[in-house]
Amino acid sequence: MARRHFGSLRSPWLVVLVVALLGGFALVRFDIAHRRAQFQAEAAIVLRLLSQQAAQHDAILATLAAGARGSADDLAPVDAAARSLQSVYPHLIGVLRRAAGAPWPDRWSVDLPARPALASLLATAERASAASAHDTRRAAMTALDPVTGHYALVLSARGTASRTVGSPGADGPGEVAHALLIDSRRMIDDRAWPFAPGGSIDVQLRTDAQSLSLRDGSSEQPRTFGLTEGFRFAAPISVPSQPFVLTVRRATGPAEWPWGWLLVWAAGCALAGAAVLSSLRARRARRRAEDLVRIGQVARLNSLGELAAGMAHELNQPLAAVLASSQAALRAMPAEPGTAPQPDAGAAADIDADPVLARQAVSLAAREARRAADVLGRLRRLVEPVQGRTTRSLLDPLALTSGVIELLKGEAERRNVQLRLEGRAAPILADPVGLEQILHNLIGNALQAFDRRVETSARDEPARVLVRVEDVGGALQIQVQDNGPGIAATDLPHVFEPFFSRRNGGMGLGLALCETLARAQDGEISVEPAHPGVTFVLSLPRVQR
Repeated sequence: MARRHFGSLRSPWLVVLVVALLGGFALVRFDIAHRRAQFQAEAAIVLRLLSQQAAQHDAILATLAAGARGSADDLAPVDAAARSLQSVYPHLIGVLRRAAGAPWPDRWSVDLPARPALASLLATAERASAASAHDTRRAAMTALDPVTGHYALVLSARGTASRTVGSPGADGPGEVAHALLIDSRRMIDDRAWPFAPGGSIDVQLRTDAQSLSLRDGSSEQPRTFGLTEGFRFAAPISVPSQPFVLTVRRATGPAEWPWGWLLVWAAGCALAGAAVLSSLRARRARRRAEDLVRIGQVARLNSLGELAAGMAHELNQPLAAVLASSQAALRAMPAEPGTAPQPDAGAAADIDADPVLARQAVSLAAREARRAADVLGRLRRLVEPVQGRTTRSLLDPLALTSGVIELLKGEAERRNVQLRLEGRAAPILADPVGLEQILHNLIGNALQAFDRRVETSARDEPARVLVRVEDVGGALQIQVQDNGPGIAATDLPHVFEPFFSRRNGGMGLGLALCETLARAQDGEISVEPAHPGVTFVLSLPRVQR
């Protein structure tokens, strides 16, 4: 039964655990999906900002080229406009122009050092720009500088396909080539970045042969204890002159899971599981109480035949006494004049009339008749239903116990068991019928225990059942102790369970009914080994709810 009870409690907790895990998994998946969608939206914003900046670079070069046509004197306003661009676009760190027939300078500005390879890079980009369609000029970019993050965008002077770009005299009159030096890491202002500060975000601009990191998150705990590479985004910048591919990667893992909501969900599942288990226990207790009520009815019917034999024996004595007393009264009473002697009078003619003796005989007969009526009343109460008999009255526990012992005295004599009552107690408010039924079952079980008594070295010790009634603290305590074979230690936890019995022919219902009747009076019943024998203790509070 203990194993079955453990299993009944384990199954609901297993269901709660499964529900908690499934709910936690759903929360984590929802959180990951939400953060992935947010990441994709933020990466799309970065792509849009970079595309806008790249398109502006082409527009700036086209504007500079349109304003530089004409004589050399017309280039002064172009230079002023180039200088003002840097105040509007901080990522433009240099604006360079090459007049017709002149080589590219090695210095972008007075603030930047000379770059020996700069002139050749610009010349290469200019040739790529001049190789575009005959009627259209298109800017071309130089290779990326992975250290500084700089690259140049060059727009060549208009020329024919037969001209050699970059050689003196190759350009037409007044044609000027322009170049922008761009700091790619400053193309997006820090305030415009959509990503929150910190975090393992890696943003790169890639070409076919190079890559440039705009934001390096590789050193910032790249996987955050995760098992995957996290979120990824890749899309090209739709500007032909600057064929970049934007790649964004964000590491994610358990460190970013919604642990607060997971804890709330786990606590909610635990509380719900506790509530369900409490409900199951209450329903189980209610069913057990209903079963005990039914068992009580079955127990009374089952014990009716057993009690009837004892009652017949108890009734035989008072009925025999009533018969003898009635016959004695008839013999002692004077016969009425002119009447014939009664057949039951026996030898009345040989006995003188004795009114005193007749009165005593009639009194004895009346007393024995009342005793027989009490025995029958107890039998009737024992088989009545428990429901509807919860009325409590003030009673003398010692007198009530004595009455039950008197009822079972004949059974004790047949088994040669000493049945003794000790102690004293004040009156108590209790249910007399329920208390009588409890005591009858406890004392009856104690007497029946001697039917299976094993002969030992202590065989000379007389069999006895001691009933002690006393006040202990604020409760009435009735102990039923015997020196019989006792109860095995492994059976003690189960003696109050329905249908548990070690007695041949027993149904195991009596003690379960006793426990129900005791609880109905706010009391309790327990069992303790007595060595030898066993002791049942009934406790009833003197102040009941």
